[in-house]
Amino acid sequence: MPILNLSKISIPNPRKFMLFECIGWTGTVFFIVSYALLSLNKLRADTLLYRAMNAAGGLCLVINALHLRDHPNLVVNALWMGISLYAMIIRPTK
Repeated sequence: MPILNLSKISIPNPRKFMLFECIGWTGTVFFIVSYALLSLNKLRADTLLYRAMNAAGGLCLVINALHLRDHPNLVVNALWMGISLYAMIIRPTK
C-alpha cells in the first residue's frame, strides 16, 4: 500500500490552478533574472528596472501565495515587494 496515494488528489478547477501556477512561475523568473543580471554586473541595484523586476516578482508570488493560502511565502514576498516599492518611490534611482 503506497504511503501517499496521488490518484485521490483532485484539483477543483484546473484552469484556475494553471493560471495561478503561471503567475507564480512568472514571479520566480522575475526574481531569478533580476538577481542573475545583478550578479553578472549587467544591472545595478539602484536602477528602476531592478527594483521594478523585484516588485513585479513579489506581486506575482504574493498572488500565488494567496491562492495557495501559503502564509509564510505571502509575508516574505509582500515584504520584498514593499521594500522594492519603497526604494522606487522614496529613493529614486540615480
